[in-house]
Amino acid sequence: MNDVVLVIILILGGMAMILAEICTPSFGVLALVAMACFVYAVITGLAISPVLGFVLVVMLLIGLPIYMGFLIRFFPKTPLGKRLALRDRKIDIGAGVPQAGEEAGLIGAEGVTITVLRPSGTVSINEHRIVATAETGFLPAGARVKVIKTTGMNVVVRAAEQHTNAQ
Repeated sequence: MNDVVLVIILILGGMAMILAEICTPSFGVLALVAMACFVYAVITGLAISPVLGFVLVVMLLIGLPIYMGFLIRFFPKTPLGKRLALRDRKIDIGAGVPQAGEEAGLIGAEGVTITVLRPSGTVSINEHRIVATAETGFLPAGARVKVIKTTGMNVVVRAAEQHTNAQ
């Protein structure tokens, strides 16, 4: 086989290995094979002519970043890239947890701690046991609490104000 054809095959093979590295989880093995192809192509080019070897080095130093940028930018838009790349999806908070919607309606509700909250524990609100987090510090069991915030399944409570009738 002609050495120039071998150089071309090695460079195209290295480019194919870089594309395969992007498509498959080989943990860098295919990238190392691609680098070996490029190095062998340069060595073969130097054996043919020092000028050809120098041209290959310059071409690879300039062309590989452009090729990588092209792959990163345009590959996800190809049919194969669309199947492999993660899609931008708008996910509702709590969409995977059915109870999360119920938790959002608890803001302002009052209940009683079942366990000690240091800072996390269990509270009873509307006869439901809910895992909650104290806003600050420590709340003993049996303390009156009020829900101040919910994010997903996280319910944050604080001690409810005690109302006494002064006569």
